[in-house]
Amino acid sequence: MRRELTPVERAFCAGACIVGQAKLDEVTALFPNNLSKSGLSRLISRIKQRAEDAQTLISDPILYETELGRGRKELCSQNQKNRIIELVTSDRNHREKEPWQAIRDGDFEEIVPKTSISTFENIMYDAGYARRKPGWKPKLSPDEENRRFLWALHHNPDKYAYGDGEGFDFRQVAYSDETPARVGEQRGMQRSWGKFYGIFTYNYKGPCVIYERESPVKKSLNNAVLDAENTERRTRTSSAQIRSRAALNLLNEPDINGRWSTTRTQYTRKDDYTRGIKSRCGIDRRQITRYYQPSTTVEECKSQWKYEWDILPQATINKWIDGIPEVVRRIISHGGKNNFHSGGG
Repeated sequence: MRRELTPVERAFCAGACIVGQAKLDEVTALFPNNLSKSGLSRLISRIKQRAEDAQTLISDPILYETELGRGRKELCSQNQKNRIIELVTSDRNHREKEPWQAIRDGDFEEIVPKTSISTFENIMYDAGYARRKPGWKPKLSPDEENRRFLWALHHNPDKYAYGDGEGFDFRQVAYSDETPARVGEQRGMQRSWGKFYGIFTYNYKGPCVIYERESPVKKSLNNAVLDAENTERRTRTSSAQIRSRAALNLLNEPDINGRWSTTRTQYTRKDDYTRGIKSRCGIDRRQITRYYQPSTTVEECKSQWKYEWDILPQATINKWIDGIPEVVRRIISHGGKNNFHSGGG
């Protein structure tokens, strides 16, 4: 009864004939019911051809894993696959394209003249890349790009020459770190959302706060407390105003406080300073999910996020702040556009 040769038997036949210079008759005699002289000759030819196409030695086990000659030939060589992967991962524009968009735009025409969406996806899957849901964040409009470009010029870290670092000092800015924190990952659970908020600057990191979404009952109780507080505050303010006005009338100087001299502290606006240049310095969601199992309660979520914030090294924050000037320089050199990122931003 005839049977297929195993990978070990195919490797033995190839080694005996190619390396050992054995005769075909001598090898086929070892497999009287499974291999003919013509079949062995075709097997040797296919192994040599496949080794040449793959640019590998005949000792490579991949040549013998499956029966050679069955199924269609590889549509792309390994070199072509490497070039496709290198192109797709080269910049943000290529990374964020859907497969059909890349094929439509002819991104791979110079590498593989004719390729399909499934072929491209299989190349990326085999290389270990997973498909992700397309991002929903819209790109900057021309007006937003112009505004960001003007902001970058106003906060240029260079004053006299490129790279002198004598312009705007980003170490004097207070930065905010706001991130949504989701609680409850188990299937069927009602997920609770919170808001992580922390503030930091160079060589200093402030405390963090996690705000929760209020339930209807809690919202009603908080409103009652707030109404009572506002009523008491209005009463106290009105009484103070009456006493102050009475005193001014006695002094015959009713307009002494007609104008108020106020000093406003200039805090950093998150939209101005961090739009397009902030890459999440503080809490990293991937870091949370790497070290912790999914949270099941609000208390667990709070403890995890606060712990990560507490152990976040100040050196990491300082390194991120020191990297902002270079990003601002790139924004200026690209006219406010946001397609210059070489990372995942």
